[in-house]
Formats: sequence, structure tokens, C-alpha cells
Amino acid sequence: GSEMCIRDSDSSYFNFSPTPLGSYTTTRLGDAPRTNNIRVSAQNLNGNVIYPGETASTLKMFHDVTEENGYQMGLGYELGKVVPSMGGGICQTTTTLYNAVIRAELTVVSRKSHSMIVSYVEPALDATVDYKSGLDFTFTNTLNYPIYIESYVDGDSVTVNIWGCLLYTSDAA
Repeated sequence: GSEMCIRDSDSSYFNFSPTPLGSYTTTRLGDAPRTNNIRVSAQNLNGNVIYPGETASTLKMFHDVTEENGYQMGLGYELGKVVPSMGGGICQTTTTLYNAVIRAELTVVSRKSHSMIVSYVEPALDATVDYKSGLDFTFTNTLNYPIYIESYVDGDSVTVNIWGCLLYTSDAA
């Protein structure tokens, strides 16, 4: 799937790295609305290509967290309480992305933890976003080649794989 690594009018050809640079899975997605929000955010995350030196915004990749975009009211964490919120559950996708990002050794620009311990990762390994306040999780591709984000829900888990997009040259030795 070398064509998958091309964005917009980029005419270069890329091959994926043989294995992901960083990969992470979290489980226990929760009830139907929360699972829906994790699935929608994972679908929106999937297929994003981040070029060298570029900073990726999780909120931008998720698109507006609104009913029009398929998000629902779901349980989320706010000030130490579990409360219904639009897009409740998207922080689990964000957290899964964050853990893939640190494993890929990309540079985290901005990350905020939840106000309470969340059940799906160890303390301090979480990352939150908030559409209303603009709280974002951002990271920079500090590698010298693009990265491709693969993200999907499978059963009761959400996975993020970060692949390297290595420039394909026909005259490679």
C-alpha cells in the first residue's frame, strides 16, 4: 500500500516501514455511545499523514466533535467526575494515540492528563482533549520522513499504529 502514504498532490512514492514505529491498544471501551465516539474518532484519525517538522493536532484530526459528525453524548471525565458529555470516550482514542506517539519517539508538544485516574491505562500514561475549551494533544513529527497513522476499533479495543513512510527510490542500491 505505498499509495496510502501520499497526501494531496505529493508525487513522491512511499513505502511503509516493515513494522510500526509505535503501536498501542487500549481495551474496555464502555457502553454503546462511548464505543461509538471511540470508533468515530479512530476512523477520523486513521489515514492521517504527518510530514517531517509538522505538528499534528488531535482535535483537528478528530474533526468537530458534534452530532453532525457522528459523535454522541457519552460518559467522559470532568473535574474528577464521570459525566455525560458530547463525544465522551474520545480521550481514550487520544490516550491510545499518545502512547503510540511516545513509543514512536515523536515529540509531544502539548499534553494534559485527566483530572482523575482513568481505568484503561496506568497513571500518567493518559492524554485528554476537550473540544469546548480547545484543550488539545499535539505532537511533532521530528523524523526525517512522513508518518502514517492507522487507527481502528476491533471488538472491545482501540488500536493506533504509527507507520514510517520511507521514500521509495527505484535506484536504491
